[in-house]
Amino acid sequence: DWLVCQAHEHGAEFLCLRKAHYFEHWSSLTTKPFVLLTEWREVKHCVATVTGRGLEGRPIFTSVFCIDAAQQVRGKRWAANLAERQDPIYIHGELSSVQSSVARLLSQAVKAQSIDDPQSTQLVEDNARLWPGPCQAEKNACQYRTV
Repeated sequence: DWLVCQAHEHGAEFLCLRKAHYFEHWSSLTTKPFVLLTEWREVKHCVATVTGRGLEGRPIFTSVFCIDAAQQVRGKRWAANLAERQDPIYIHGELSSVQSSVARLLSQAVKAQSIDDPQSTQLVEDNARLWPGPCQAEKNACQYRTV
């Protein structure tokens, strides 16, 4: 629910794809800028999916959430061994412990996107795809989508 609120507060749509193969399909169809928030078990497949694509087919950045310190060490070692990328990969502990870092990264992505395209965000009325959640700032039937 916190991620849904953060997406809305930063003018974006939140789309939850539980498995990397769903991301593979979705990312092959989208032309919009996006960020990828994933867990350690799914990140390798997700990164392999976007590797080799142009910058438009890649996330602005990827944040990987790990369930424990050992997983976080493995994730950092794996990320350090990747070829140099234009789309950075950040390895974190559990989401609850890094909320301020994720909020800061989302803000930076929005700023970078608005510099590239000042018309990059638009409010879209879309009752059918509203993600319910306890977000105090979003109680109406609107969602935000980057365009």
